[in-house]
Amino acid sequence: MPAFDIVESSKLFDKMPSIFGEKLRWVNTLVLRSIIVIATGYFAMVVPKFGLFINLTGAFACTALAFIIPVIMYQRLFLDELTKFWRNFNSFVVIFGTIAGAVSFILSFVEIVKSFKEDDVVEDEVVM
Repeated sequence: MPAFDIVESSKLFDKMPSIFGEKLRWVNTLVLRSIIVIATGYFAMVVPKFGLFINLTGAFACTALAFIIPVIMYQRLFLDELTKFWRNFNSFVVIFGTIAGAVSFILSFVEIVKSFKEDDVVEDEVVM
């Protein structure tokens, strides 16, 4: 949803004429969102090993967005109000998120390397 919000709040989207008139401006939104979803699906099918790349990106970015950044921000905002138990618990969550993200990143990277090595072996066998 944030990606749609960014695109729809752009000046380019505001300048697009509404196909069905201003009362049905939501149709433009529906068409634009459909195009974005179809394009994303197309790229996912066309790009080789797209799932492995998404795993790698998710291991790095999503772990930080889900575990690390919110807890650090919360701890900074409410530092004076937190008890020692909650400060320690928040630190544990950050450490756990960092370790889990690192492990996931390494496993995804290893899978990508294996996948491309298998492709090289198959290509070498076909050439011979």
